[in-house]
Amino acid sequence: MRIPKLRDYSIYILLPIVFVFSIEVISAGGVFPLIKWIAAYPRECLISLLLAFALLNVFAFFSRAIYLNIINVIFVLALGLSYANRMKIKLRSEPILPWDLQLQKEVLNIAKYFDSISIKGLIIVLLVLIIIVEAYIFMRAVKSKNKTKSFLVSIISVMLLFNLYANRPFPLHQTLGTITITWDQGVHYSQNGFLLGFFLNLRMFTIEEPVGYTQKRIESISNKAAVASVNSTTVESVSVKPNIIIIMSEAFWDPTAMDNLSFSKDCLPFFREMQKDYTSGKIITPVYGGGTVNTEFEVLTGLSTKFIRSGAIVYSQYLNRPIDSIARILSEEGYSTTAIHPYHNWFYKRNTVFKLMGFDRFISSEFMYNPEYRGQFISDHEVTKKIINQTQRTKEKDFVFAVTMQNHGPYDIENNDTDNGRNEDRIVVKGELSEESRKILEYYAQNIYYSDQALKELVEYYEGSQEPTVILFFGDHLPMLGENRQVYTEAKFLEGKSSYEEYLKVYGVPFVIWDNYLENRENDLCMSTNFMPAYILNMVGISKGSFMEYLFGIYERGLKIIPNIGFYEELEIDGNSINEYKLLQYDLLFGKRYLYGGEQLKEKDSYYLGYSELLINNIEVDSKEAIMKVIGKGFTKSSVIFINNEQMETILLDDNNLKALMPKEFLEAGKEVEMEVHVKIVDSLDRILAESNKLNTTVKN
Repeated sequence: MRIPKLRDYSIYILLPIVFVFSIEVISAGGVFPLIKWIAAYPRECLISLLLAFALLNVFAFFSRAIYLNIINVIFVLALGLSYANRMKIKLRSEPILPWDLQLQKEVLNIAKYFDSISIKGLIIVLLVLIIIVEAYIFMRAVKSKNKTKSFLVSIISVMLLFNLYANRPFPLHQTLGTITITWDQGVHYSQNGFLLGFFLNLRMFTIEEPVGYTQKRIESISNKAAVASVNSTTVESVSVKPNIIIIMSEAFWDPTAMDNLSFSKDCLPFFREMQKDYTSGKIITPVYGGGTVNTEFEVLTGLSTKFIRSGAIVYSQYLNRPIDSIARILSEEGYSTTAIHPYHNWFYKRNTVFKLMGFDRFISSEFMYNPEYRGQFISDHEVTKKIINQTQRTKEKDFVFAVTMQNHGPYDIENNDTDNGRNEDRIVVKGELSEESRKILEYYAQNIYYSDQALKELVEYYEGSQEPTVILFFGDHLPMLGENRQVYTEAKFLEGKSSYEEYLKVYGVPFVIWDNYLENRENDLCMSTNFMPAYILNMVGISKGSFMEYLFGIYERGLKIIPNIGFYEELEIDGNSINEYKLLQYDLLFGKRYLYGGEQLKEKDSYYLGYSELLINNIEVDSKEAIMKVIGKGFTKSSVIFINNEQMETILLDDNNLKALMPKEFLEAGKEVEMEVHVKIVDSLDRILAESNKLNTTVKN
């Protein structure tokens, strides 16, 4: 009997080594950073090699040619992910996460604006690699001579991979000392490397019931919160119910906080004046440079993304049933509730999420007629018009939640004069910055100046209105000013420290709450976004519901910021309050809703997309020109005419008129044709968002 020699197993050992070092050198950005990682974290490097051995050799029992083909595919996918990780770190200072793969549409849609990411180049390189490796396999591959050896390697790999993922039957992760650093994904990947870091995150896809989650425990927390609210300084309910408008302004921040730089003019003159006279301060968001929807989730629900795995997108991954929100609370108080976002309705599943939150309607870009753009996105001025228009259309009091897009990156420094054309408005930045950084910052400063003007227009409208109104205006996160926090670093605003002071700089954005009827106002506030809905409801004297009462109670008792877990001890945060908060959040988001007696919320059947009914009033046909004109209301650039259920090439004339070229078969001489005509609003994914009434007409030729 032939005893297998070590060289018989060499391919199963060498391939994992090449695999790990290949993806880590791409992710780290070079050979030298890879060597530093190996020297600093040899244990994590060895565990990565062990993981790669298990991952690749699961397929060892196949013939050598098939085995190498499978390895080829895994290599290509891993190299692509590694490259994507490197690019995401450069752009967002945040690594790629397993749950990012659920956002293909969103990533591809935004990625088209980032010219620096050579996606096409990467695809070409990977295709060439596939061709070369495939050619090598079919020319050189031989059948494995030792089936027992291959089968044994596969069995060991399967057992090892299962144990690494499930951590059973042996507690390998405790034995090996692996650490999943959920509170800081940057540190998590820096220590564990890309392969191990990504794999450890994969293990977190399932949501486990927290220790201590019982009906009795939730009821106890609720009873304690009810007693505390009786003794609190909560504003008494009042007869005045104001319009409540929340504007989450894309990447809104005050760049003059970089005090090493000077600006030729104030880019936020109106906002700054409002901060002096109205409730204002700093709001701490959960994200930097992107991840808008996590800030949005917190400010609408009062729930904290700090209690969910780091980097997760709640809208896309967890929100699949009706949930409490400030929109639902106000709807139950008789408010008309509207969400506005000047982008695709499907982006981060907002079209379904807003229904689950209890909104009456959602107005996305598909429903905006001939909107004004600034740069590549719909302007803040356009959003201001939509907010005003919506409150004019309703008889009830309004709650409007608007998210803007104007200041979304990248900042197009090559075409800067598009927005900086007027010399009297042009903002010039001086200081110790590279030319590229200066251009990025000037472009951004110019754009937020126009955001400031749009806010001024909105406030001035409601100042002249007879309706009591409250407007919260804040940013969703700091802007992504260059790769690797380029502008912030050059301006010495951020120094790469892990201090709490730097944490507040990275995640803190200014806010203001304007009103035209209240007397008591506060300044220099600082709170996490998750506390804002309870604060607003208390401010206007509207009953908050059990969870919001609890939230405002712990806010009053001093827990105003939910930071990364690493700062709990420094800030002397009460662990018991955090644990209670986590239990309530699990109950509402995933659990049995014991807080509300187990009553499950219902979806709002009356919810719809758009402004109002899409209506056809009349049809005019010009047989000679083969043109049909449709007259009605609610038409937009996304409107399409259908004749007998056949889609026509449609031209938008204005919001009341469309026209279409008619097919020749409808216009044959001496032929009488009956037509059923209706209009649909269709989004970029060819999904129908709204449909008009049907109108029948007969054409005689």
